[in-house]
Amino acid sequence: MRMLLALLFAFLLSGCLPSADQQDASVPTLELELNPGRLVMSQIGSMTSMTALLKNEQGNTVDGGQFVWSSSNESVVTVDEVGNVRAHAEGEALISVTANGIERQAQVIVSLGAISIDGSVMYQDKLYSNTGVLAQESYKPVRHAVVDVVNLLGEVMMSTQTDSNGGYSFNVLPTDRYIIRVLAKTASGLGYRLEVNDLSGALYSVTQQLDISTPASADLVISHASGLSAVFNILDVMTSGSEFMQQLNVGTLPALTMYWEQGKGQATYFCNGFHSIYCLQGGGIYVLSSSTGGDADEFDDDVLWHEFGHYVAHYFSRDDSPGGCHVLSSTNLDLRLSWSEGWGDFFPAAVKHWLRSDPVRATRLSIPDTLSTSYYIDLSGNWAMIALDIGAAPATYVDAGNEIAIANVLHQVMLAHGMPAVWQVMKNYMSGVATPVNLEAFWDGWQQLNSPDAQQLANLESIFSSRKINYLHDGYENDNDPARANLLDLNSVQTHHLYRQDGVGDVDVFKFNLVAGQNYVVKTFDITNGGDTHLSLRDANGSELIANDDAADAPPYVSYDARCRVSRITNNGNALASKVEYVPAQSGTYYAHVHTTPDPVPHPSAGRYGSYSITIYQQ
Repeated sequence: MRMLLALLFAFLLSGCLPSADQQDASVPTLELELNPGRLVMSQIGSMTSMTALLKNEQGNTVDGGQFVWSSSNESVVTVDEVGNVRAHAEGEALISVTANGIERQAQVIVSLGAISIDGSVMYQDKLYSNTGVLAQESYKPVRHAVVDVVNLLGEVMMSTQTDSNGGYSFNVLPTDRYIIRVLAKTASGLGYRLEVNDLSGALYSVTQQLDISTPASADLVISHASGLSAVFNILDVMTSGSEFMQQLNVGTLPALTMYWEQGKGQATYFCNGFHSIYCLQGGGIYVLSSSTGGDADEFDDDVLWHEFGHYVAHYFSRDDSPGGCHVLSSTNLDLRLSWSEGWGDFFPAAVKHWLRSDPVRATRLSIPDTLSTSYYIDLSGNWAMIALDIGAAPATYVDAGNEIAIANVLHQVMLAHGMPAVWQVMKNYMSGVATPVNLEAFWDGWQQLNSPDAQQLANLESIFSSRKINYLHDGYENDNDPARANLLDLNSVQTHHLYRQDGVGDVDVFKFNLVAGQNYVVKTFDITNGGDTHLSLRDANGSELIANDDAADAPPYVSYDARCRVSRITNNGNALASKVEYVPAQSGTYYAHVHTTPDPVPHPSAGRYGSYSITIYQQ
């Protein structure tokens, strides 16, 4: 979810709407797509490839068995078993392809008088830095988009696609008049399917009449003045995101639709299904556009990649976030929410790091060469409303309940070990983990999949502890039974971590000498990293005398957040603290046991680890 100081729509994350397995199950409807739908060939003996794809209702390519190709007039053109069409003589023929009981046909014309048209498509981007929009203009290619050749009746005569430089070519008959139409939709066969629609679900496109006597008429420049440069920036940013994921060997990505309309929108967010208020067109990424020149996200590449990060987490890993308001400085979020948003904050930096690692890919960036790729920038009008370097975030961004602390940890881990190692944990461990998906699950998955040695573990602990996330033993760790309990003096304070490297639940045991008839209080406080303590007082024989999970005088776990103007879960220092009062009948040695609560509520929003302080005093 995009980052705003008070975003009331933030519950629209993957996982908050009905997932695919909650939808009605029905027999899938397949469609057979044949490209191009019409073909003009100008040379005898030349060969052109046609492609056929079976797609499901979501637009994803499926395996439909064997494609059977045929030509209605083999004296004009022939076609082989993989769709290669060869011209033999002037004339016309129909190329047919059949798969899964579905047939599609395309007209092929061989004419020595055909004219070859070469063109390009560019769109006007916005360059910006950590201070705001820069003055210089930038034009980028519209890559891998569908280009239709349309007659004056609006009929598609043929289709092609732009290449990685925005170029395209096709043959036309000089006796006809044509319009070039570029769709805000990626071509088939890329391993991903993207398109940009308006809020009613209509696909965007730009058109231009073709004058075959003027080759330059096939070049399209989509400027800001057209009102559609934003559409093609959204498409290009998501294309880069898709290419980034493909180099991680994820295979075919599920079809993704972006919804945007000039001057409209409620926020920028990812939906995994229909929602009656926020996701009227179903699943996809909805992009905010300002009607007043204020906060708009169509050129905010980081915000767009943030939502793309939610999309890939939903489909390839798991996202348990319940949604809700989140503020960048908050250190007390629901751990599932802070993880989801931290991953989203980190994802743009990972994409930009990959883009800049190659000179050709680096040209797709909208930031100066001198600006760190770890900057997260969110524009409002022409100024940077948010400009935060997650790779060097201020020291105030700490705790597993803070999204920027998590983004910083992930970024450091990526720089140290590479993005494939990070993604391996996301895809191969977190997608099936039994515990709630949060930073603790990422830590556990890293240990399980990588089995780090002592030095590697120390390096990882250093990365986490730099953000005061202490998934490591504390200085009293040999305190898990009364025989090794450490002494807790009256009015003293000790800080402990509820973590054991062997994966067994940590139990910290304390001993102290109490005087009969005196009223003593033992309590935990200053809880960090989503800890949730359970405290019990026991006698020398180990018998439990009194226990407490959540202190009666603790602040409520769900409380009002003035910045968000809503009530939300708060993993603060005392809400899940524990406290017992006891008057011993006999003087002697007593013990306190502290461990993570066994209570399942609100445990999913807190954690199994966490740090706390403990003290004992007389009332």
